[in-house]
Amino acid sequence: MRSLFDALRRALERSGPLRVDAVQSTINLVSNHHFVGIAVRRKYLRVGFILDHEISDGRISRAERVGPHRVSHHVLVRSLNDLDVELLGWLAEAQAMQARMAADEAG
Repeated sequence: MRSLFDALRRALERSGPLRVDAVQSTINLVSNHHFVGIAVRRKYLRVGFILDHEISDGRISRAERVGPHRVSHHVLVRSLNDLDVELLGWLAEAQAMQARMAADEAG
């Protein structure tokens, strides 16, 4: 799973530097603000992210509303093939949303 995690991190670093924060049960990726949480399992990575809308897609293993304008999503990543343009697009959208929310709170 380490090589899969490293590939995901490298793909996300293409849009800018990231910080990796490991906590007890997840690895959080931070680009100014936390935007992805990863739980490492024996056979997959559970990648969690929050958007302001719900994605209806078979790849979403779980989605739940966590606020009036926030929906938490989870995708199971089992192989490098799962790190495709669609998933990376969702994660880029989550990153941009977190940056907007932080800017709104600051200003």
